[in-house]
Amino acid sequence: AKKQRALGLDEQAITIVFAGRMCDQKRPLKLAEILNGLKHAGTRFNALVIGEGELRPAFEAFIEQYGLGAHVHVLGAKPHAEWLALLAISDVLLMPSEYEGISVALLESMAAGVVPVVADVGGQDELVRGATGYLVPHGENEVSRYVGILQELSNDAGMRMRKAQACRQLIEAHYTAAATNRQWSQILDEAQANRAQSPQPFLPAGLARELATMALENRRVTTYLDYLYSTHCLTNEAQTEGPTKAAILRLLISKVRRYPFAEYLLNKPWIKKITRKLKALVS
Repeated sequence: AKKQRALGLDEQAITIVFAGRMCDQKRPLKLAEILNGLKHAGTRFNALVIGEGELRPAFEAFIEQYGLGAHVHVLGAKPHAEWLALLAISDVLLMPSEYEGISVALLESMAAGVVPVVADVGGQDELVRGATGYLVPHGENEVSRYVGILQELSNDAGMRMRKAQACRQLIEAHYTAAATNRQWSQILDEAQANRAQSPQPFLPAGLARELATMALENRRVTTYLDYLYSTHCLTNEAQTEGPTKAAILRLLISKVRRYPFAEYLLNKPWIKKITRKLKALVS
């Protein structure tokens, strides 16, 4: 309640949260349309909009045009800890994205018991099902579908609480670190059992080494892209130009390393020295 009062929220209204970079992928202008539709439907709501990006000025212009200033709080980029604190006072995650893999914001929201109302894109359907939330396909009447779902959630607090509990249970059962470790152990146990039953390798050694190398390099690139997402898409705490250049350099190096001759050259001391200097220049 203290956090709600500090933000000037209507404590009797449903609180909707959006988080992500304000760019074409996340469709913040579609978000503004949905919130405008919800206002015209007569539903009381608060909307917390977290993130920065090139479409923020256009989004804020729509909010002013639609007269939504009393309902919509554009908070900009926030540190991760504050994002989690804002989830604690939110009821619904609204994310009408153009595309997604599986959103980190979606996982964290569901873990906090925030009911997702999200676009039916990417791998969202692995998490969001009838018991846990709502998937909205792109297309005609999209805005009215979002508005109808949000009205239903606003009007039926009991159903909203049941879905929130189902979200928490799903994450605790399958998506915690302990659950992930269990799944990996099961995969490794199965691989070991299969190896014992079929001792002959099913891939040529050369192909197996190439696949292993590609997996490691892809993991290296993915780790750095995850870092960029966490620091610039959700929190935007750092300047993007330097890290982006560094990311491009790392990506190029990782791709070049896939070739044995390039790997041989990159391991030369003088090449390593040049690489370190390049990284220093773009960091």
